[in-house]
Amino acid sequence: MMFLARAQSSKICRFCKRAFLGSNPAVYCCLFCAFWDRVAPPNENGCCLWTGNRNFDGYGTFTFGSKRRYVTEVCLQLHGIEVVKGADKMHSCNIRHCVALEHLSQGTHLQNMKYAAQQGRLGGRPNARPLVR
Repeated sequence: MMFLARAQSSKICRFCKRAFLGSNPAVYCCLFCAFWDRVAPPNENGCCLWTGNRNFDGYGTFTFGSKRRYVTEVCLQLHGIEVVKGADKMHSCNIRHCVALEHLSQGTHLQNMKYAAQQGRLGGRPNARPLVR
């Protein structure tokens, strides 16, 4: 059986308006354009909110090619920051779909839970274990 490759055609990137060769249904020339086209301008708190897909917990998700990833990881990588495997991505603004670089950091799960407790975000969980080691 013979598989035919999709025909490449000239397209215009939806974000940067540059011409590129792509197959249907490509509408972006690169990962950078596909990502930033789904980010709103900073609001009064400096948050750049993800306008694309979000999961059930409210975290932004991004699919480029066939791989689905969290937008916080993609944002860090686009800024040249190494994503530490297994590290939690923390939001100082407490908004799960914010991708403002100034609001993002990486840390251990324990650090993330301590910060969440300080911010009062762990309430309503009567069976939660204490965060003391």
